[in-house]
Amino acid sequence: MSTKNRTFAVLVLSGQLLASGTAVGFQAGRPTSTQRPTAAFAAGDIDAFLAAAASELGGGCGLLLVRDGKVLYERSFGSVDLQQPIRIASATKWLSGAVLLSLVDEGRLKLDDPASRYIPSFSGAKAGITVRQLLSHTAGLPMTHPSLDRRDISLEEAVDAIGGAPLMSAPGQVCMYGDASIQVAGRIGEIAGGLAWSALFRSKLSGPLGMTHTQCEGAAPTRNPHLAGGAISTARDYAGFLVMLIDKGEYRGRRILSRAAVDEMLRDQTRGSPLRFNPFEYFPELFPEWRKVRYGICNWLEAFDGATGTVVEASSPGAFGFCPWIDLRRKLAGVFVAESDMQKTLPAYLKLKALVRNRIAGQEARD
Repeated sequence: MSTKNRTFAVLVLSGQLLASGTAVGFQAGRPTSTQRPTAAFAAGDIDAFLAAAASELGGGCGLLLVRDGKVLYERSFGSVDLQQPIRIASATKWLSGAVLLSLVDEGRLKLDDPASRYIPSFSGAKAGITVRQLLSHTAGLPMTHPSLDRRDISLEEAVDAIGGAPLMSAPGQVCMYGDASIQVAGRIGEIAGGLAWSALFRSKLSGPLGMTHTQCEGAAPTRNPHLAGGAISTARDYAGFLVMLIDKGEYRGRRILSRAAVDEMLRDQTRGSPLRFNPFEYFPELFPEWRKVRYGICNWLEAFDGATGTVVEASSPGAFGFCPWIDLRRKLAGVFVAESDMQKTLPAYLKLKALVRNRIAGQEARD
């Protein structure tokens, strides 16, 4: 196995071990969803792709597409049930980033605040680490930490333990995708917001968006939710979050985030730092422009407009096969759910996105 493949395997494995909670749904033999595409989007080629992928991935898969706020496609194959809450692994990061940005909107904290302002144990070389660096994996902290998997301690205790770990690099020098820094940012959110993370999550995000099947704590309550990989959700719940981003922070007439906050989330936050891990580099034949991928606030920035340099596609794929994305050019939100690991799911995700783009382009040409 090559060095790159070993790195990918380690990162996927760490995500599997650290995503808190037990699996919900994905039970063999569950009835398959039979909801058909809308008449305007009778995509037999997508049906065929998903049916074949369900077998190849070893269990099942499904897809939900929402365009201009309307369901365009929703169907699953095999043992996947799109209505069942499941572990979403690293797709949790996108949600956690939004909660922190809501506090920025309220003036309770700033992205360039130093962590040491809120957490005294972040001293010395760690004193200047900023909230922005924590949310963009450029803080220099370890990729992971044993405290992330502890459900018997508080978020405060977990972050104090992380604060005692040595830095992997100087803050601001390298983007090393991982989980520990998001945990620290969440603790800062608790302090700035005056609430436990689970309460912040409900009041700032899941409640206003009506994400009734989404839990930041996973399948069981804990004072130390894994903020980078432990939530459970459904395709429909998560799609509402994506639609809010496409609509620049509004959802069903209610403002969830400011336009400025959404723009900031979808802006390159790495500031030229090299990416030590880029999941798309392992599939160059499916993603030839993987070198252009950057990282925003808790999401991968997959594609940019050549004229303006603004982001047009962003995502946050998870280790267990939950892959949400937005396509701003087409006002399209997608959630691909597979019963597999990321090393198998990501190629299917990339092929599926290309198929969806072609299908929409063909439909627009006919219209």
